[in-house]
Amino acid sequence: MIESMFSHREFEQLNGVQDSHAEDHSDRLQSLIMRLLNQIKVIAPMTEAQIRSLSLSKLDALSESLFNFNESADLSLWLRENG
Repeated sequence: MIESMFSHREFEQLNGVQDSHAEDHSDRLQSLIMRLLNQIKVIAPMTEAQIRSLSLSKLDALSESLFNFNESADLSLWLRENG
């Protein structure tokens, strides 16, 4: 499962993002999601653009779903269904 690929610190960062202001929250959450996804090499430029265009509520939903993904196709499916 994907969660085994990330450190406890990265999980804490994801949770800590929720304590910031809405605009900063969105920027920090986007940045963290992109860093985590880049670690598993699933980010194509078009996918990155889709993630960066998500609303804050969609970013929150993605951040929760992210750790249940097993492969890059899971991200593509999530974006099609939720993006």
